[in-house]
Amino acid sequence: MIRIRNCFVPFIAVFLVISLLIPITSSADAGLVPDFQLPDDPVYVTLDTGETLYLSIGESELREYVDFFRNEMNFSDAAIAGVLSNLQCESGFNVEKIGDMGAAYGLCQWRGARLDAMVNYCNENDLNPIRKEGQLAFLKHDLEENYIYPYDLLRYCEDNEAHAQMAVYFFCAYYEAPADPDSECVERVKICKELIYPTLKEWEKAERGW
Repeated sequence: MIRIRNCFVPFIAVFLVISLLIPITSSADAGLVPDFQLPDDPVYVTLDTGETLYLSIGESELREYVDFFRNEMNFSDAAIAGVLSNLQCESGFNVEKIGDMGAAYGLCQWRGARLDAMVNYCNENDLNPIRKEGQLAFLKHDLEENYIYPYDLLRYCEDNEAHAQMAVYFFCAYYEAPADPDSECVERVKICKELIYPTLKEWEKAERGW
């Protein structure tokens, strides 16, 4: 397992190696244009306008993320859809994504001290910081310990479409914290409302035999 110690300088070295292999892309395009190879079990929807929204991961991997947030964090489907819509737009679920000219990394595009914290947490807990399991474990820890306000907002989201859209904003504004969360949330809400939340509800109907 790769272990990265004492954060900043060693991790920049990892950035330089990975950047040779992974192109830097804009998160604004994630989920809206299929500029990636679709998985064998794609998750997508074609809107009445003719626009097609895609997820960067297939159904089987999406279920792994959903199971994590259900079982490990006890989130409702609305809260899960809100968080996952943000991950789609931030990184396309690419745990090795480098963004913002090498300053941001991973599922949530952590940077600076938060990136150091993710790497240190993984190292201290025998987790790999460039794998999904390590980054999700850190996300859970970070919300529970350092971002209690958005964590509580997400925990108390009821399972309906309105709360799913609210969850998008909660995670974007108070965890991702971009300069302009209102504009950042436009496409994230669309992906949540039109694709991810309806997908979770279709799974629920199938599981219950409705």
